[in-house]
Amino acid sequence: MNSSRLHYIYLIVFLSVILCLKGCVGADTIHLKDGRTLEGKVISSNEEQVSIAIGSLSFKFQRDDIISFQIDSEADAILKNADALTSGGLFKEALERYEQGYEQTGDVRFKKRIENVRKKTVEKQKEKERQRVLSKVNSHLANYYKLKDQCRIEEALDELELASRIDPTNIGILELMLCEYLDRAIYDSSAESSFLDTLHALTDLDPENSFAESLANLYNRRRYSVAADADRRKKLAVFIKERRRKQVKAMVDRGWSYVNQGDYKSAYSLAQRARKIIGSSKELRDLKAEILHIEEKYYAKLEEQRERRLWLEKVQSLRFYREVEKNPGKFVGTEIIWRGQVLEIKEEQNQTFIQAHFVDTEVHWEDDCFFVYYNGVCGGLIKEDLFTVRGKIVGEIPYESQAGFRLEGIIVEANQVVPSLLPTLSESYFFN
Repeated sequence: MNSSRLHYIYLIVFLSVILCLKGCVGADTIHLKDGRTLEGKVISSNEEQVSIAIGSLSFKFQRDDIISFQIDSEADAILKNADALTSGGLFKEALERYEQGYEQTGDVRFKKRIENVRKKTVEKQKEKERQRVLSKVNSHLANYYKLKDQCRIEEALDELELASRIDPTNIGILELMLCEYLDRAIYDSSAESSFLDTLHALTDLDPENSFAESLANLYNRRRYSVAADADRRKKLAVFIKERRRKQVKAMVDRGWSYVNQGDYKSAYSLAQRARKIIGSSKELRDLKAEILHIEEKYYAKLEEQRERRLWLEKVQSLRFYREVEKNPGKFVGTEIIWRGQVLEIKEEQNQTFIQAHFVDTEVHWEDDCFFVYYNGVCGGLIKEDLFTVRGKIVGEIPYESQAGFRLEGIIVEANQVVPSLLPTLSESYFFN
């Protein structure tokens, strides 16, 4: 075997080792006809050969030996590296890379990834804490069942109470405690207090818990049967009334929280269930008024959504575009949401200018042009891409068509520009 062939074999092995050690670092890529794929940094290329740097070494390949090569941008390289760190669960390192990438390139793709990584980091911490709490709770529950099998009831109950203190929102533990306290609560005033406190805690967490309702009814029936005087019966009647008020109040409060979150459908559903609990009773009039108010909010939201849907159908239609095109000055200041296909796009000093075809709801490209001014950068949007713009009409501008005609184009000042392959976008994409 001659020295030149040995040198060639050594070079192939050396390149393979370098490629294995490179991992997921973003780089330019060359695909060779012999089946190899090399990643590095393309430092020069001409009609005859391409030079690539891999680590501290550089290599030249004839164009005849190359199938294709791809030059990644700086942003793409950083994204590729940081995405690999995210996939491996290294969120801290990935976040640092995304933030560095955003500072270096200003690419808006980094913003969304930064938010996602931060969210995943918080979720990971919450899951870790949840697993720690669950482990302690399971340990106490195991002791509870073990002691109960040995008929050591008091000690078993202590373990159950310890588990409840660690996880006070665990409905299963509260239900077990209710069962333990039920028989004692009938004859023991201290146990009665524990039973009622646990019942209230469970009702606060889940006002519609059918198991708690069944135990409360059973407790009431047994309590009535052993009550020796009218005062005790009156006290129990007051307790039942207060419990029903507390249950309905919790449902109403939860309904208002849904309203504040914009979930009107869930709020309305909860209001309907609260109304059924009250029934035809003349009591709880203040809560009835709140329930009615929640229902009115729901109906008002339905009407608002209907009007908004009609508005969207109108401004996205080809007919509305024709009306604006006929007299743009009449519609200056009008809010629109249009779809288009990019004809030309320029970005200068953090501002974007787009010339586009109008696209109607059936994804039909019209010959008409409109112009978009956006005070920002449209990351990922290139020529011939589909996009959706939300903004307002500010006037018209003359331009020359491809056939050489002088025409007038509508100018839109954009609040939002969203690249999209979808023919339509829901209103919630922009307004939520």
